[in-house]
Amino acid sequence: MSRINKLLLLLLVTQLALIAYMYRPDRVSVPPTVQFFADIDESQVVGLTITDGERTVTMQKEGAAWHLGAAPHYPVDVKKVEGLVKKLLALTSSRLVTHTAASHDRLKVASDNFTRKLTLSMQGGGSKELLLGTAPNYKSIHVRSPENDNVYLVKGLADWEAAVAPEDWWANNYLDVEPTSVQSVSLLNSHGLIKLSRDKENKWQGEGLPAGKTLADEALHAFLSKACLVQLSAYLGRERTDAEFGLDKPLVDLELVTASGPIHFKVAAATKADQKDEYVAKASNSPFYVTVHGYEIKGLLDASLPQLLASGEEASPSGKD
Repeated sequence: MSRINKLLLLLLVTQLALIAYMYRPDRVSVPPTVQFFADIDESQVVGLTITDGERTVTMQKEGAAWHLGAAPHYPVDVKKVEGLVKKLLALTSSRLVTHTAASHDRLKVASDNFTRKLTLSMQGGGSKELLLGTAPNYKSIHVRSPENDNVYLVKGLADWEAAVAPEDWWANNYLDVEPTSVQSVSLLNSHGLIKLSRDKENKWQGEGLPAGKTLADEALHAFLSKACLVQLSAYLGRERTDAEFGLDKPLVDLELVTASGPIHFKVAAATKADQKDEYVAKASNSPFYVTVHGYEIKGLLDASLPQLLASGEEASPSGKD
């Protein structure tokens, strides 16, 4: 047999050996893709609890709204909590890292040593849990279901998305009204009274405008945007009174009238020394008193009717040309 034939025969034997090894009967197959909450529909989820072992936050669903489980049950950002729930229900992985309990502590997915424990509460009772552990990089994290010892690497989930501070889940839009739904606006501040309303043609008109003056579309749009959306900086609770915060003599007294009825919004200066540039506010469609940053209500504090006049028609805040 020639040398070339011997080399070809050796190569053939090597290939056959490799094929036999790859397809041996005891070979471990590639782990299947696992969906951690495969049997749960989003409509079944009525609660979410997140803990890092020291701090715990619980959120509960009532109707279409979510609130914190602990009193006084502050509203929760629906998009944020439902976004996390949807991500958890769709979470899958085929990256099996280990199937032994000995690695749980190192990967921080042990029952008593974890980065986060997330618990989904089901309608009618029952719950499902998931443990979040170490993160090799910002795009992936180790997870484990307490139902078994398997630890997987998943992508697209981070522990910071499962915050344990209640304020990270607050619904920050306190006064939140769609401007197109507003039929009339009344604002009283230190510069005087602004009264606007839509006419039969749905055009805005101002009460008390000087003869020949009209409202500027751009200024009007900016004013309505500031009057219809105010974000809070902190909740102050619900068992309080207007007089306690000086809201019986407000700096801003705003009324927005919609098809659903009027909404009153009042603002007073915060009284504590550590609340510089903070204000106290209360909206009639919320049971909670809140604080807001000065930049959130500056447009309401400074607003005056002359500022809303069309270009070339602006008068001074006193009403003089």
